[in-house]
Amino acid sequence: MKKVFAIVLIVCLAMTAVFADKGDFKLGAQVGLGLDNSTSKTKVLSVDTTTKTSNSGFYFAAAAEYEFADNIALKASAGMNLFGKAKTTTSGGSASGTVTADDNTPANFALYFGGQYAFEVNKKLDVIIGAGLDMMSGKLSKGDDAKSNTRIGLGVEAVIRYALQDGFALDFGTRFGFYFANTNSDVKDAIDLADSYSNMGIKLYAGATFTL
Repeated sequence: MKKVFAIVLIVCLAMTAVFADKGDFKLGAQVGLGLDNSTSKTKVLSVDTTTKTSNSGFYFAAAAEYEFADNIALKASAGMNLFGKAKTTTSGGSASGTVTADDNTPANFALYFGGQYAFEVNKKLDVIIGAGLDMMSGKLSKGDDAKSNTRIGLGVEAVIRYALQDGFALDFGTRFGFYFANTNSDVKDAIDLADSYSNMGIKLYAGATFTL
């Protein structure tokens, strides 16, 4: 996963070198809150059981955009989500209750690459919608022998961009990640045993964007 993270940064730098002189390239930074939620439903001894796990923490990332046509751009971002202690709630049967992990979940790399379209509300305000590939990667627990898992899915993003002056703008955005693929075999086995499973990540952030 570190190789993928490095590749995204290299692509951003390459885009900067190629497109900076055309005025179509933007660099930015994002800070905010990242949330991760998963829900698993299965039948245990003929009793329907639902298990929900949630976590959240500080999110930060660097972003790059290249506008290749009017209001249409490619976007890449790379950052990290610093999680807290995961909470798992089970309902159904005698095992019902909530358990909080003893340790914080290790930080996850957060990667996104997609396309976007900007609706011009006025000279100062744009509403941007986008979609693309969303990825999260990191260890499942704090233990020395803990394995990593990379989650891959569809990312859907909405951003309000307000221009303060030429080339500089403030962003307020939300991105939802709907993960449907995992690289960790233990995670895949657990999903296969469940009757249904869903995993969603949410990023709520503020940021700044500068046009080169």
